[in-house]
Amino acid sequence: MTSIVLNAIFGSKLTPLDILGSEGGLIFDAPKEYLEHGIDLFIVDGPGFQFSYYFSRQGMHFCRNDISILFPKEEIDFSKRDFMKVGIRWNPIEIGVAINGAAKSIPTRPSPTPVEIIKWAREQLFIPKREFSSKEEFGIVINSSIQSIQHKIDKSGAYHGFWDKTHGDRGKIIARTPKRETDVQPILHCFIADQMLHSNVEIIPEYNTGAGNADFLFIGSVASQSPAKLIAELKNSHSRDVEHGYLAQLPTYVDNSESDYGAYCVLCYHGEWFDRPDLSGDSITHRLYDAQKSEIGTSFDSIKIITLDLSKKKSASKA
Repeated sequence: MTSIVLNAIFGSKLTPLDILGSEGGLIFDAPKEYLEHGIDLFIVDGPGFQFSYYFSRQGMHFCRNDISILFPKEEIDFSKRDFMKVGIRWNPIEIGVAINGAAKSIPTRPSPTPVEIIKWAREQLFIPKREFSSKEEFGIVINSSIQSIQHKIDKSGAYHGFWDKTHGDRGKIIARTPKRETDVQPILHCFIADQMLHSNVEIIPEYNTGAGNADFLFIGSVASQSPAKLIAELKNSHSRDVEHGYLAQLPTYVDNSESDYGAYCVLCYHGEWFDRPDLSGDSITHRLYDAQKSEIGTSFDSIKIITLDLSKKKSASKA
């Protein structure tokens, strides 16, 4: 039997799909109290696979199957801050941790997440719901549903549909350019419509927030609470205002619509057909996180960055 437990401190920003990838990472600020009382941050337990991240009085623990790292409490440097700036990272052959500038890593045997566990996690998105148990559950389901679009695109080779084509003589394609966000919107709507129907979630495209039209507003029923709302905004990674969209536009949309959460969906096209920007989805995400540090008075706690790779991958002969 498979189980995935995510600590509620992450709200909707951490989803099962975030930690089931063959590589990934997590960075956040943690209070010193975690070392006094202990806390489980996430636990994945399935057939032939265990993955966990937690604090105890001994320190910070990060474990993948039979390999674990302990960052001892006495080695944590609190001379510059009275909290912990922590991070973990993993790939199929290594796991690593960092606290307040100090890092440790350890090699592992190749250990990709079993397909059965990933399939199980995706199947949870299609379990019919009349209502959600909490607003956090609603946010996690919506964010996970948007993230799952990547799997559908990769599996079907559907990236072709996100490009505008210019034809020359005899119908030959002579150029390809990324579609505008407004043209991508109905395509993504089709990808997630059935999942939202199963979850009794209403999707409103081009929702007027009073400060501009957001690409999507998601509304879902929550037990014993008011309906939960999430605003999703699409932005091409090569757009000049990709940072402005994250730092100002989406937070304003979330506030004006009185939404609980926001999802900033960055559409990445860099590959064989397009060369801008020369950054991976992870690099763009880190750039946006770095940019938010200079924003005063704006909370990004409820906003998740999701990148979708819509590129034509470079063939081995052209890479």
